[in-house]
Amino acid sequence: MRTVLVHCHLFKNAGTTLDWSLRTCFGDRFVEHTDDEKMRTGPAYLSDYLTQHESLCALSSHHVHFPMPELDGTRILPLVMLRHPIDRVGSVYNFEARQKSNGAGAVNAKKMIFPEYVMWRMSPSSGATIRNFQTRRLCDHFVRTGTSVAEEDFVAALRQVQHLQLMGIVERYDESMVLFEETLRPFFPNIDLAYVRQNVSRGRKKTVEARVEAVYARLGSEISTLLKKKNQWDQALYEVGQALLLKRIEAVPAFEEKLAAFRKRCQDLVNGPEQLAAVA
Repeated sequence: MRTVLVHCHLFKNAGTTLDWSLRTCFGDRFVEHTDDEKMRTGPAYLSDYLTQHESLCALSSHHVHFPMPELDGTRILPLVMLRHPIDRVGSVYNFEARQKSNGAGAVNAKKMIFPEYVMWRMSPSSGATIRNFQTRRLCDHFVRTGTSVAEEDFVAALRQVQHLQLMGIVERYDESMVLFEETLRPFFPNIDLAYVRQNVSRGRKKTVEARVEAVYARLGSEISTLLKKKNQWDQALYEVGQALLLKRIEAVPAFEEKLAAFRKRCQDLVNGPEQLAAVA
């Protein structure tokens, strides 16, 4: 049976780094799908696309939607990375502030200071980029941008996370990659998700706790309270994902040794110019 890995690339959830690894590992058997309008139409399009591109082993898209299509003779393995929603807010702003784009997010990030930008994003009339964004994307149904995420939407997203074989946490990126390799090796014996970081923010604090506190300090208590409220379902989803990841780590034999070996592979990519030239 054919197996295809589908990376549901959530904006500012370390997806560019993961795509780098997939491209390095699979070469022309990986595609970064950028025809957003077609992918937004739903599972039928993805099914047709995979049927027409039989050599593909992995696909990444910002606009893959659940549920995954059912395709005879093909096993589709969706992959999702979750991120602390408040840490993610700072990353979104920094990215849009330096992005060369005429989109509303990029334009406003350049002309607004951080608190102004966050307040603009809290409005239902703006894109839901930092309002329970991850919960919206993991639902098995579409939640309109101007609509608040309801408990039933969270329940649907939670069910998705609990059933995903490939669910990682951005703040535990290396551990997530080791788990992914363990899960994917029966289908891809030579899977290697070692990486060179892409799109890293300068001056980034080392711990998620420090980054979250820095966001709150920049916003002040009133806006911070609103931001928490608008991301309550993402926060709950993230906490479930964290617990699930740790449980899966405990089930992997010799996990620490595998993690150390993975980190050495990553360091070799950074330090070894000959290896980097080989994958360029």
